[in-house]
Amino acid sequence: MRTFFITATDTDAGKTMVAAALMKVIPGAHYWKPVQTGDDRDLRTVQQFSGRSSEFFHPGRTFSQPLSPHRAAELDGQSINREDLDRAFAEVRDSLLRLDRTAGPRWPETRKSGGMDQNDTAQSVLFVEGAGGILVPLNRAELWPDWLKDKDLSLILVCRTGLGTINHSLLSVEAIRSRGLKLAGLVFFGPENEDNQRTVADFSGCPVIARVEMGEDNRSVLIHDLDEALLR
Repeated sequence: MRTFFITATDTDAGKTMVAAALMKVIPGAHYWKPVQTGDDRDLRTVQQFSGRSSEFFHPGRTFSQPLSPHRAAELDGQSINREDLDRAFAEVRDSLLRLDRTAGPRWPETRKSGGMDQNDTAQSVLFVEGAGGILVPLNRAELWPDWLKDKDLSLILVCRTGLGTINHSLLSVEAIRSRGLKLAGLVFFGPENEDNQRTVADFSGCPVIARVEMGEDNRSVLIHDLDEALLR
């Protein structure tokens, strides 16, 4: 099973819409949001925009205030620790591994023309969406990377396309690499900005998985130039 942790350069950089776009084009994928803060429910948003049924979604812990996970948990009289997240993560992964033992090919027929062997064995894809940016704290002693280290997963970094993205993106890539985490690639969210996207990719040396943007009616999500090979 392949597992990807979707993080971002900042809050509201587009993680949820990127998750929705990926869920929309990879029918066998599953989604888990381990920590949700505030009234917004990203799981419901991803389900709505991807058009996927509820069986592909796995609920996590929710907190009432739209704040960093550590503070939202405190205000609700609770706490977040790695052990609890580890147990929840194991439960989600175990459920998908059981599916893999009985499922068919992991990619639908329409994608076999892209080079995937038709006899390739079944393998689930799990997208785990973080809360906030990569260095958001889970509690007063641990950041997201403290939980992510030693996990069998790769990170997808969501970067804005507009002004300011170069600095924010390169700092985030540096933070990820300095902690020894595996970075699968970048997804840019927003209108096409060829120079910003190329500059971030060139200076970071990171592959670009796709670009995602909202549809004109803001009721759909569009994905461009998806490199499926980076998600296998």
